Amino acid sequence: MRLTIFLTLLLSYACACATPTQTPLKTFESSMKTPLIIDTDAGWDDWIAISYLVKNQASSDYKIIGIVSNGVGEAHLHPGFKNIKNIVSLAGNPDIQVYEGSSKPLKYKNKFPKNFRKSIDNLFGIKIPENKISSEKTDGVTFLKQTLQNSTHKVNILAIGGLTDLARVIKKNPKLVTNIGQLFIMGGVFDLSSKTKQNPKGNIKDFPPPSSYPTNNTAEWNIFIDPMAAEIVFKAVKDITIVPLNAAQDLPLTESFVNSVPAKTPLDRFISKVLRHNLNRAKLGGYNEYLYDPLSALIAGGKTSVSKFKKLPMYVEAAYTTKDDYSGTTYLKSSGRPVTLAISSNSKIFDDELVSVISRN
Repeated sequence: MRLTIFLTLLLSYACACATPTQTPLKTFESSMKTPLIIDTDAGWDDWIAISYLVKNQASSDYKIIGIVSNGVGEAHLHPGFKNIKNIVSLAGNPDIQVYEGSSKPLKYKNKFPKNFRKSIDNLFGIKIPENKISSEKTDGVTFLKQTLQNSTHKVNILAIGGLTDLARVIKKNPKLVTNIGQLFIMGGVFDLSSKTKQNPKGNIKDFPPPSSYPTNNTAEWNIFIDPMAAEIVFKAVKDITIVPLNAAQDLPLTESFVNSVPAKTPLDRFISKVLRHNLNRAKLGGYNEYLYDPLSALIAGGKTSVSKFKKLPMYVEAAYTTKDDYSGTTYLKSSGRPVTLAISSNSKIFDDELVSVISRN
């Protein structure tokens, strides 16, 4: 009887001792979040994409560790930086550090139209509160380099603008690509109808005429803005998911979608005004507008059910010519490098997810 009691007590003690050693390990593992850096050209759909990721990170598997705002694409450098800094504050996380990235591409002088950039710099005239948190003095390229050097975990990157910042890091520090986990790129457009004769339809001439680049019919702006940078990044980074124009063709900006944003909070109201402005602009210009960067944000944030994907080999044309220009054009090619390509999207999943996250209190 005494032996039975002793063994029972011993077993109970062993179990009690074992429990605490297992629980902290499980808690630690579940608390690990993937570091995420956003590199943006601070355009209008970037504002929405970043708002989504900031609002969603508390209930997701990623943590935004910094945002690099470059001046290569839609916004000029400092106005874009200031806008993004204010937007992360409006979305409820003013402490996220925003850094100024590159102000010009590696090569060539491709630019968005002047008047369009001015309207982006001014947030379409929409006023939002200023973020009072002090910014670090480090520039965006240095932040990228130091983060990849020092992180004990692989870092995911979402690029929703030109690839200049990342290309500058890779050119000087090529070994740092091993510390990149997944690179998500909103960019490119692909002709999925033919494996032989490629003729993708780009968006370089989607602005009111006269176009500054009248001979380029095949490129997409984020790649075209710095095709040399795109070539460097595509060759160097191993795990790339591309969200091209094709994938967002299922997500047109519509009256019903704009009306679905509740506009109850300051962030809701800001996004509602942005969407309304662009819908009206598209109607006036007689074209359709699509939510490219928000789709990329959903995918980078883990909502991969929003799209269908396919592994395909591709390459980018980097050389610019004034006559019959194909710079920035992305092609499917058997000898190209394999990427994961988003090829279509589910509008219901997209609409429900974006609106529900943006409208959270």
